[in-house]
Amino acid sequence: MEKIHLAGLWQFCNCCTCISTQHFFTRPRGFNNKGVLDEYRRPKLAWDVITKLSAKYFGKGNK
Repeated sequence: MEKIHLAGLWQFCNCCTCISTQHFFTRPRGFNNKGVLDEYRRPKLAWDVITKLSAKYFGKGNK
């Protein structure tokens, strides 16, 4: 039987955190910087890895 592995991308891009939360004051510029793209949608280093892995395992053009 073939094993099926699922992967999820938790956060696509950086975003501003809500000012009413406690996290706002502990993050640089009040941003959640965990995305694979920055707030201007520029790729971070992880973007290349995700692109290569998705092409390898899911193929280009697969739906």
